[in-house]
Amino acid sequence: MRNVSAVLLVILLSLSSQLVEAAEPTANLGTPQRPIRALLVCGGCCHDYTRQKQIIAKGVSARANVIWTIVQQGGTTTNTKIPLYRDKNWSDGFDVVLHNECFANVPDKDWVENIIRPHREGLPAILIHCAMHSYRTGEPSAAEGAAAIYFLVGC
Repeated sequence: MRNVSAVLLVILLSLSSQLVEAAEPTANLGTPQRPIRALLVCGGCCHDYTRQKQIIAKGVSARANVIWTIVQQGGTTTNTKIPLYRDKNWSDGFDVVLHNECFANVPDKDWVENIIRPHREGLPAILIHCAMHSYRTGEPSAAEGAAAIYFLVGC
């Protein structure tokens, strides 16, 4: 339980600090007049995303005024292109996106660019564990060099 509380605290602090830097005006954000609109994306291999999404949403919402949209897609594979990201405007309407997904074998550069584009444009992102090594288009080696895109670096 102690670890869960620590994780929730980190998420809450990340939400508050990243939203201060968001491109959209943040007056009253997180107050009763203006709740934080958060998208939680989860799915893929290796973790119990069904339980994690409930723990995260409930824990953060007990501490901040957050309206969650939760998308769990992709089953338990590492190579799925989830339906959410087929829409070029997948992130519209959100103040922050919490990525808790594991799709480490999706090396399509156009796909990865569509996922990281809103974050490069200023939408705050929080990446949990596997999300930090998902959506890699290559290894940052001498052969691939700067052409490799990593989700973590791309944001």
